[in-house]
Amino acid sequence: MASRAGDGSPVVGANVVLAGTKMGAATDINGVYYTTNIPAGTYEVQVSAAGYKTVHLPDLRISADLLKVQNVTLEETALQGEEVTIFAERPLIERDKTSSVQITDAAQLQQLPVRGYNYIIKIQSGVQSYNYNSTNAGSYYNENTNGPRISVRGSREDEVMFNVDGVTLNDPYSGFITFRIPDLAWDEFAFRKGNFSAEYGRFMSGVVCRRRLAGKPYFAPMNMPNSTLEPAAWLTAAGIPHHLPRAWRMPGGGSDRVMTRIWPDGGKRKSLVLVENPHPQTFGGPLNENHSFWYVGGLLRKAGGHGPALVFADLEQGWYLVEDLGDTLLLALVEEAGREDPRVEAWMEEVLDILLDLQHGLQGVFDPTRVHALPYDYELMTVWESGYFRERFAEGLLGLPLDRAAFDSECQELARRVETSTPKGVLFRDFQSTNVLRTDDSWRLIDFQGARLGPPQYDVASFVNDPYLRLPAPLRSRLVQRFARRRAAHGLESAASFLEAYPLVAAHRMMQALGAYGLLSKVKGKWWFLRHVPAALGHLQELLGQPAFDACPELRRVTRAAAEQVAGGVLERLRPADEGTA
Repeated sequence: MASRAGDGSPVVGANVVLAGTKMGAATDINGVYYTTNIPAGTYEVQVSAAGYKTVHLPDLRISADLLKVQNVTLEETALQGEEVTIFAERPLIERDKTSSVQITDAAQLQQLPVRGYNYIIKIQSGVQSYNYNSTNAGSYYNENTNGPRISVRGSREDEVMFNVDGVTLNDPYSGFITFRIPDLAWDEFAFRKGNFSAEYGRFMSGVVCRRRLAGKPYFAPMNMPNSTLEPAAWLTAAGIPHHLPRAWRMPGGGSDRVMTRIWPDGGKRKSLVLVENPHPQTFGGPLNENHSFWYVGGLLRKAGGHGPALVFADLEQGWYLVEDLGDTLLLALVEEAGREDPRVEAWMEEVLDILLDLQHGLQGVFDPTRVHALPYDYELMTVWESGYFRERFAEGLLGLPLDRAAFDSECQELARRVETSTPKGVLFRDFQSTNVLRTDDSWRLIDFQGARLGPPQYDVASFVNDPYLRLPAPLRSRLVQRFARRRAAHGLESAASFLEAYPLVAAHRMMQALGAYGLLSKVKGKWWFLRHVPAALGHLQELLGQPAFDACPELRRVTRAAAEQVAGGVLERLRPADEGTA
């Protein structure tokens, strides 16, 4: 009942709403309200009426099969009056409870040092337990086989009823239940011992009533860095107006970042992307990859809007909000059209033209002290590319024997040749088809936090030789030749100079990719990356066949041995039998 403070007279027409749901009621002429079919759980109740202060009742617990009486007193005030918070507590005595009932909610289940509700039942008075013995098990699945069997007040174990959301799970013939739902799916369970109403039928000893967790209007997985992913909280922190926001966890890739699509008004306004990266990559300096993303993203916006709009960032806490560019990846368009479709070459040329404009436009603008990434130099090439390939792929994944001294000596010489033969400009490093999106009118870039100074051939090689795309060799050659001519037309360097250094840089990119596939699959358990190994290995072999690598016999031999193993089915044997694909 809702009554007026002071004289206790009823408040007519007060709105009683369960926050975050569509459930509620209005008080009648006597100030009385009621609502039915509320799933068991904890709710915040808001009571409001014109001319009265709004009353909030946080953490109001609704239990299964019990009538909850909650009286509210409203204080008169102006329409803009302050809110009053009332902390409701469960009464010591439930007046409508006629049987012995033990109610345990999800929060208690998480705190108790037990493995499930059957262990909680085990410790109640009047319950005997004994361990499951497979030699006398029946043909039906018994709920208690996942832990101790229970007997309530001397009954047989098949005389305990298990009820889920009002549906009986017991087999009508044997009395046992035939399936089980994981414990984490429960919001509440109630255990009754005798003296229960006729609604529970023929079971005479005990009743276990369980209620599943109800869905939320937002995505809140338990394994996220911030386990309370309620979109309203993030939008409020960013100062963005919202109403009934929705959220959806986006699929992950090779990165450890967590990305979530958020609709501030439930779909009425354009969505945003929340990026959570509380443990960003850093190399010992004051900056990390979150700082790099925000800085490079600003450059891309100024250079023609080639990246997402930057909305809000809390870089110290490791999260930021950006424009949602959609899901139309260049890779998806190529796969849908087919690699021989003429449009594919046109798309590739358009994206490479954007890369050339950025290389030209950001020359002298890009500040390497504003990013966390290591400079692309001799040390990076020998440790994080050729060394990465040897350690994580050749030795780590495939277990290939090799002459380390000869291998490292050859790769060190390659790194020296790259350093002395190429100019330095902005390098994005992960410039590939999964990081290029098609919007309504343009191509847009994402995942550019690895930007640094480096050779201009690198991003071209990363894009054209992308193992995800698997483009035909003639097409890849035409794209590289065209890019070299266009760079020369911009006065950056001659086409011949660009093409001379291209295979050296491209080989380093392919070694880096193969090393990454070895790490992601074997170390991080993302085995689906193995499907890209054949294409990357084929591109590397193709590059190593050129005269520029005649002084690298050990590198050629190791790559050839790896290709032979892959052709012999080693990747299928490495992949766990039960591992799915992404």
